[in-house]
Amino acid sequence: IILRQEEDVLDTWFSSGLWPFATVGWPHGEDDPNSDLNRFYPGTCLETGYDILFFWVARMAMMGLELTGKAPFDVVYLHGLVRAADGSKMSKTKGNVIDPLDTVAQYGADSLRYSLVTGVTPGQDIPLNMDKLEANRNFANKLWNACKFVTDNALKGADEAELAALGVSGPMTQKEFDKLSLPERYIVSKCHELVASVTNDIENYQLGMAGSKIYEFLWDQFADWYIEISKTRLYEGAGGGGVEEAKASRRVLVYILDTSLRLLH
Repeated sequence: IILRQEEDVLDTWFSSGLWPFATVGWPHGEDDPNSDLNRFYPGTCLETGYDILFFWVARMAMMGLELTGKAPFDVVYLHGLVRAADGSKMSKTKGNVIDPLDTVAQYGADSLRYSLVTGVTPGQDIPLNMDKLEANRNFANKLWNACKFVTDNALKGADEAELAALGVSGPMTQKEFDKLSLPERYIVSKCHELVASVTNDIENYQLGMAGSKIYEFLWDQFADWYIEISKTRLYEGAGGGGVEEAKASRRVLVYILDTSLRLLH
């Protein structure tokens, strides 16, 4: 194949149709198994807005098949468009455009990202309103406070050997689970159910549903319920103070928090 630079008109969408394979060295490296082209093309999933399905996505598919003999992706995930709170299209003329920099300054980048990801329903638009951003900012604060409790309070009484053993390298074993008290077994069971459910949602591209489940678990089950229960194990004044039950509580707190943060990422 001989490539020639067009001297007349640059068609943005047709040139963009080359993107999946031109960015990894095509047409060079087709016969080299170690080339970027053969290592990274074709891809698996393309995530894009439905408004450019025929402008761009169809061209990428046609050009990929024509020039490489392979479709550039197997799955096309079509997210909705971000719209104003009333569902109308954002427009400078209407004056309803939300500046992401202003939004980040007021509510934080994590709140904005989480609102966009969890607000996604495949093929449907995303009305972006300040109430949702504020709620997710509060969720980020809730999570920060939970982390602060675990790191600054719950782990304060742990020695170096215990801290080293608290690292989460895999699921809790059945043997260890059976030794826990009822509240600890309950929250760990709920966490394992959450992992299975969220994993299934992500594999089926139900990102909004997955995010909502993590939100509800961390807020209602972990922060509002189990953290309060753990205080009765950790502090003498709250009815706890036993060495073994404090260790078990610290283990569960770290295990749940670590697993939940992995799910969020």
